[in-house]
Amino acid sequence: MTRRDLINITLNEMDKLSRKIERINNCKAFINEVTPNFYIVVSYYTPVAVYVKTTGTMYVFGFYSPTTQMHIRKAADKLDVMRFTYLYQRSDKYVEIARDSRANSFRPFKEEWQNIIDSDYSLVIGEKSILQSLEY
Repeated sequence: MTRRDLINITLNEMDKLSRKIERINNCKAFINEVTPNFYIVVSYYTPVAVYVKTTGTMYVFGFYSPTTQMHIRKAADKLDVMRFTYLYQRSDKYVEIARDSRANSFRPFKEEWQNIIDSDYSLVIGEKSILQSLEY
């Protein structure tokens, strides 16, 4: 599964009726529960991340404003996220950052980065866990 595939799945799920929508504090951000294992984080009506509960991973789609990044962090706190997987090239070159002692951070070498970008991040997206989490 590529980054584009994951974004398309997210947009498709946003069009359907969700099970539960929860506002994050008093922010203009929401957590949209698609299934008990798959959540979409929405900031200012834009899906910015998805959380797969079975793996404890939140996939962040791109680089956003400081306010939207704060929304993502608040959602991660509410959902008890173990690790972030960034689907864009961060300045610190991390692809995955652990928030929990049960997960590891990952910063690839230059050659690995090129492979990740060429594959549209399919090397870091857990396709099987995402598809299983979307099953009702």
